Amino acid sequence: MIDRLDASEALAYRDMFAAAPPLLARSLGLEARETAGATLLLAPGIPSPQFNRVIGLGNLRAPSESETDAIAAAYRSAGVKSWWAQVSPGTRSEKLASQLAARGFAPPARRAWVKMSRGGGGCQWRSGGRGLRSPSGRARLAGRRRGA
Repeated sequence: MIDRLDASEALAYRDMFAAAPPLLARSLGLEARETAGATLLLAPGIPSPQFNRVIGLGNLRAPSESETDAIAAAYRSAGVKSWWAQVSPGTRSEKLASQLAARGFAPPARRAWVKMSRGGGGCQWRSGGRGLRSPSGRARLAGRRRGA
């Protein structure tokens, strides 16, 4: 299941990067690319690992040593000073942790990255148009519709 969550997250970030206005995308250096079965998010203009990380590394297949080196080179050449290799607990590579450690990676001080999911079924507007309500009515996202 974690590989599907990673794939959904990667797709959402790819869409977000693609939807950025061209001037903003250029000024921040937004780029998303696929390498070694993973998604690389590069945003040298945003100094945060939220936007500079590899999603899904090792989920579909084990990356080779040269692929791991190429990923690191991509971030270096983009000018990204700090980025994360997001390795999920269900990785398909027994060697990935040692590959990354050999290249100077270490687990961050904040070791948890929260992911949440919910079942299918769409959200519906509540009466009054002031927010979203899940079909069960338990989870709500406050907000206003445009023009409401």
